[in-house]
Amino acid sequence: MDIKLKFKPKDIRTKQFSKKVFGYNPDEVDAFLIELANEFQNLLNKMEQIESQTPESKMKELVKDTKKKIAKIVEETKKEKRQLEEEKKRIEAEIEQLKIIQKKMANKLKLAIIEMTKILEEIKPDDKHKKGKELHPGGSESSTEREAERNSKGGKWKTEDKSNGTT
Repeated sequence: MDIKLKFKPKDIRTKQFSKKVFGYNPDEVDAFLIELANEFQNLLNKMEQIESQTPESKMKELVKDTKKKIAKIVEETKKEKRQLEEEKKRIEAEIEQLKIIQKKMANKLKLAIIEMTKILEEIKPDDKHKKGKELHPGGSESSTEREAERNSKGGKWKTEDKSNGTT
């Protein structure tokens, strides 16, 4: 309430007067002051009630409630933002780990391709063997060709595994 009062109900109730021989009856004065203080309090309560029903008062209350709600929303939003930032950092770290794994896998794949290419080059007949076939009249095969033919009939190809040194 914005009203400045000179007296409050408590001031009226506790007011003391000096006593004179032929003055007022002190009990009657005290009873009147109490009644006056109570009535004054009732008037203040009614004024406060009326004031709370004014558009300005309702607007102030609405603004106050709205500010509380906004503050709550802002706090919740900040909390969500912190959680999202933590989640973003976690995902970025996971992406970096996956990139490292991807590079390792790409390198392993390149090495495997190189190994397979070497193996394929070793087992395919090269130009020397073709020329050697031409040099042997009557279609006689070179010893390497005969070895490959013998291994293919048995279902086995002798190839050297460079990765672990076994045949």
